[in-house]
Amino acid sequence: MNQHNLTIQKPLTLITNPAGVITAQAGKNLKLKVTVFNEGYKNVLVNVYIENIKYKDSTSGINLGRLPSPQKLGLNPGQSGEVEIEIDIPRELQLGLYEYLLIVDAPAPEHYPENRVEHTGTLLVKSFIQSSNITSDPTFSLEPYSSSSKPIPINVGEKLEIKVKVDNRSQRVDRFSLSCPDLNLIWADFPQDNCQIKYLKNSSGSKLLSIANSLELNPGEEGEIVLELTVPKTSMAGIHSPTIRLYSNNQPHLVLLDIFHIKVSDVYLLDIAMLTKVGKVKNLPGLFQLQFYNQGNTLRKLKLNVDSTDQEKLCTYILDSETISLLPGGSKNVNLKVQLPQSWWRRPFYGKLFNFIVEIEDSYDVPLINNRFPGALIWESRPWWHFLLLALLILGVIVTGAVLVWWLLFKPKPIPAIVQFYPESIFYKEINNDAVQLNWQITELNKLKNIKITGFSPDGTITSAPVVYDFQEGIPKQLQQLCTNEQQILNCQNVITDARKSGSYNFELTIFYQQGKEILSKSLKTNKIIVEPIPQPQITLLASTKPVYEENSVDNKILLNWEINHPEQIQNLTLIGKSSEGGIPSLLQRYDINTSSQLIQQYCQITSEKLICKNIPTATKPGNYIFELAVIPKYGKPEKIESKKTDLIKIKSPAPIISEFKIAGEDAKPTYVFPLVPGQEKSLAISWKVIGNKNTKIELLPAPGTVPQQGNIDYSLSSSSTKSTITLQAISESGEKVSRSTIIETVLSPILPLGNSKSGGLPVSPSLSPKLSDGNQSKKNPNLPSVKPSVIPPLINPVVNDPESNSLPPAELPPQAQ
Repeated sequence: MNQHNLTIQKPLTLITNPAGVITAQAGKNLKLKVTVFNEGYKNVLVNVYIENIKYKDSTSGINLGRLPSPQKLGLNPGQSGEVEIEIDIPRELQLGLYEYLLIVDAPAPEHYPENRVEHTGTLLVKSFIQSSNITSDPTFSLEPYSSSSKPIPINVGEKLEIKVKVDNRSQRVDRFSLSCPDLNLIWADFPQDNCQIKYLKNSSGSKLLSIANSLELNPGEEGEIVLELTVPKTSMAGIHSPTIRLYSNNQPHLVLLDIFHIKVSDVYLLDIAMLTKVGKVKNLPGLFQLQFYNQGNTLRKLKLNVDSTDQEKLCTYILDSETISLLPGGSKNVNLKVQLPQSWWRRPFYGKLFNFIVEIEDSYDVPLINNRFPGALIWESRPWWHFLLLALLILGVIVTGAVLVWWLLFKPKPIPAIVQFYPESIFYKEINNDAVQLNWQITELNKLKNIKITGFSPDGTITSAPVVYDFQEGIPKQLQQLCTNEQQILNCQNVITDARKSGSYNFELTIFYQQGKEILSKSLKTNKIIVEPIPQPQITLLASTKPVYEENSVDNKILLNWEINHPEQIQNLTLIGKSSEGGIPSLLQRYDINTSSQLIQQYCQITSEKLICKNIPTATKPGNYIFELAVIPKYGKPEKIESKKTDLIKIKSPAPIISEFKIAGEDAKPTYVFPLVPGQEKSLAISWKVIGNKNTKIELLPAPGTVPQQGNIDYSLSSSSTKSTITLQAISESGEKVSRSTIIETVLSPILPLGNSKSGGLPVSPSLSPKLSDGNQSKKNPNLPSVKPSVIPPLINPVVNDPESNSLPPAELPPQAQ
């Protein structure tokens, strides 16, 4: 293959040193080193220059006028070079953060004029004198101490705690806040949750309280702010210098900056695979391809060397590049061309197998898991007319013919061999229902009996059932469309396996053949093959718009909001509701997730990352509710269905109102005392009116119990001296209760001696004793149960009541039952 046919996506790449935010002092020079990589196939002349340096606040219009001169660099294919750009920082330049635009291009028409590389970086300009110019200005310090020569070591994914000691040296109470403005510039797409700022209460005994997003300090007081920084897992190795800026509420234009230096530890993870493109040739060279993928966070430079493992080194091995450079996350393919011997007489009559090995060495002496990759090239046998020429020569020489006959008779019979066995790709995705596909090449097909393919996990567990193909009668039917037989060399391409589920696989190919009376076997394994799992949806939010709703208000429906990750994997949603009293759950709604469904069109929005639904109406009846949302995925069978419950949500009905509660036609008083005449049945007229909805429960206790919202009854008084409480009670549907009560006391008058009946009695106060009606003449409410009157003994003398106390004098109380 001609190397000019290779497709290069980004022929020019670069690395800056220092990386991240560059710190410089006003009045000094800054040296920026730029390493440029030519990953294309052309010899190029590269221009490296800084196009502009602008103050980060775009409204200020401050630029650095004196830009450094452009640098030029000549690079061959696969070569890298470094230039040093010196930036002069004026002493009078305003302090703060600047953005610079670094350009790398090869503008010549025969080079890469369309592949211009633009890199935006951040420059922090600090004061020439680092200490504060005014003694009243606030100051701060960082713990632990770090510098570019002594950074804080940390691994990716670890959390670093920086303590910021703040000193308020002014004569006023001040409030301070903290930020790290350049984290997104050091790490692209930096997660906000990876940077947490805590404002701690000071230890000086001050009564001032700090709020959630700032630190309040008295004059001369010191405080502490804690910065917790988690290094992203995608961070490159090396020294990074984030900036800390402290803001003063009293002096908002005061720039207080400092830098802390961290060193991210190296992660070395490199995947290498060798594929056979052309493994069987006649006159053209063989072609192999080495695939490299850098999964670490460091720059990798590798040296490649190819050598024959045969005793005779007949072939010439040509690599596209003997040295390669891989950026973190980068990949590259290197073609290997195997050139056959140029001498015509070296071509074998019956074909030949050339074995070779590719050795890989790391330029930085980083150990590799596998640095030796074997390969083989089959050189096909000569055409038949070559044998005719040889026969004519043998006939001319008797001795040579005899030797040739002997060699043909006693030549050892070749045995089957696995020339190559590799997957079509080393990465698959379960979401695409991809199955692992295998390719192999085996010699001496006529002597082959069986082939067995088995899939293993990295720990040796069988993950793909063994498949056995019988070759005793030729190529089996299931492989006839995938395999070819060329001169007893079996070539099979894209043989599908049953490995579709996510996980890591290693496949083993075992061939069985007969040699003499014995059945022998040979095996060969592939490198690790990865099937990536299907991402499952997750509910990140499920809540109502508010915890309590009013039945008679405009928004009397419970409205739910939810957010779910990976919306493309959602089959449908199930919303289940139940009461908080432990009622039977009921299915409220099942939602099919597609762009034409009513739920999506009216309430939801689907982004590339989330399904966001707002104000989805549910229950309207008063009561207490708990809702549960379950997600049914499109693919896969998770062990547990993703679900989430809401907190307790209430719909309150309005509280009932007792608008009327009367006894004998008058508003009920707290206490009544009724003197009774023996032999007379007396009753009491009670009426009421309650304002509430149709589900309001009204009770008149102790009897008759449940009553309508408006009505009246005749309540029969007891014939003995008793005291009872009559209660009118109203309970709303949501459980709210109101009530009114009155105490009814009946008293029998004492029996006086004969002859004194006319002079000893006094009338009962009409203000405290309501009119008693004859039990036989009282009007009854047809909707209410009747209350049976009690037998009342005749009353000899009336009872005198004190109007002020609304009770009987102790001396005139009748005897009480014990």
